[in-house]
Amino acid sequence: VWCPMSPEFYREYVAIKTKKRILLYTMNPNKFRACQFLIKFHERRNDKIIVFADNVFALKEYAVRLGK
Repeated sequence: VWCPMSPEFYREYVAIKTKKRILLYTMNPNKFRACQFLIKFHERRNDKIIVFADNVFALKEYAVRLGK
């Protein structure tokens, strides 16, 4: 899901030229909130849910923060 970055995150993202940049766009707080919303929405409907991510660290971190 494409999500805009907050101004603070975007400034940091533009300034960094290392692999940390990948973590910044995968751990974007707006992206996390969108994922959280979609998971809760589908849980309420008793849907089966699979979350895909290009970054395993981000996927694990999302799971921990969401208590999954």
